[in-house]
Amino acid sequence: MCQIITIIRPFAEFLYFISGLGLLITAIYALKQLNLTKKSMSIQAKRDSLRITSEQCEKYLNHIICLKNKFDEQVKQNNIAFFNGWNVSFNNNSIIAKHDGPVDDRNLDIIAPSFLNVLNAMEAFSSYFVSNLADENVAYFTVGTTFIKSIENLIPLFCFYKLQNDGYFKNIINLYILWKKRNKLIELEKNKKIIDNELKNTKYEFNIPIGV
Repeated sequence: MCQIITIIRPFAEFLYFISGLGLLITAIYALKQLNLTKKSMSIQAKRDSLRITSEQCEKYLNHIICLKNKFDEQVKQNNIAFFNGWNVSFNNNSIIAKHDGPVDDRNLDIIAPSFLNVLNAMEAFSSYFVSNLADENVAYFTVGTTFIKSIENLIPLFCFYKLQNDGYFKNIINLYILWKKRNKLIELEKNKKIIDNELKNTKYEFNIPIGV
């Protein structure tokens, strides 16, 4: 029996070594496949994000801007003076709307439905970017500027109805703050380049006065 064990033992050790090597190769292959799967999922997620971004930007350009234009037209047709005299500014992650004097709120009920239509559409649009389902960085360079201007135009009415106090339209406010910061940063960087170029191209020479 001992002789048989002695004969079989080298083969058993060899098989054990081979099985261990096989498990190692299998583990390496599985890890490689997992990495490929993760990479594939990441690429697919990026594609989905860009697709949603494209769809939402198209919706903004073809639908939301039309709603905003319709709202502006109603304001003009009904001679609504509510928006005159407002000063909207952005500071420390806050939107500040101030009015110079008494607010003329006549006929606001006429434009209220149109106003809510614009806000609802913008809120739905903003939710995709605040939740990171779509790429807000890509969207900014497509519709960011017009979005910021539209929100700053609507903010007085937004504040008048105290919608921010009721917690409504948070996605609009969050996206506005995010894009307003980027807009300000881009503007500062642009000004910095202009100043740097002026400093670079400006030479200052002075003469040392010679006494008598």
